Amino acid sequence: MSESNSSRSNLRAFLREPSTDSIDLAVVSDSGLTQTYETASGNQRLVAGAAPEIEANVIVIAHPDGKRLGTRYRLTPGAVLEVGRSNEVEVSLPEVLSISRRHARLHHLGQGVSIEDLGSTNGTYVNGRLLVGSSMLRSGERFQVAGVHFKFLHEKDVESAYYEAIYDLVTRDGLTDIYNKRKYEEEVGREFARAVRHQRPLSLILFDIDRFKQINDTYGHLCGDFVLKEVTQVV
Repeated sequence: MSESNSSRSNLRAFLREPSTDSIDLAVVSDSGLTQTYETASGNQRLVAGAAPEIEANVIVIAHPDGKRLGTRYRLTPGAVLEVGRSNEVEVSLPEVLSISRRHARLHHLGQGVSIEDLGSTNGTYVNGRLLVGSSMLRSGERFQVAGVHFKFLHEKDVESAYYEAIYDLVTRDGLTDIYNKRKYEEEVGREFARAVRHQRPLSLILFDIDRFKQINDTYGHLCGDFVLKEVTQVV
């Protein structure tokens, strides 16, 4: 409960900060959000006197079907992130038919992140302009892949923490701090597709807590919520 209250306090604080983007919280809270995805990091080189390497985030801010809003993909130095309909890319969007199988690529070069179009049919746009060749992204900029819009943010930015707070509020139960049904519905589809792609088994475990109703009736729902939270932490 204390972590949830802290997230809400952080969100209220961030709302008072100037933002480079206005986001409809009602739309976000009505949409299932998925977890943060982190790409595999490549070799990192430290150069004397060079600016420090920082992680970056790519966040879905608009989708033709209203899906995936708030989904965050993390780019570490040296990592490559491709967007397309193919199951082989890091950001796979098979439901958006206007996206090419391999549409665009982002590459974290250590001191910055570049974006390039991979010869897609409908093009890639950065801040509303058609991308020709490749370009370096600045924190706060938007880019569009067919009907899906993304926002690029450096990890250190306050606005990145703002989206993190929104993600926490929408995907976790306020009392127990447990991931909710919305989170499950998004994740089960992604994990099933991954199991099929890699031809490996997928298990779903269901369990029941004995006398849980009795605990609620005897000690109240707050105690029941506490039991749920403790059980999930053990599992």
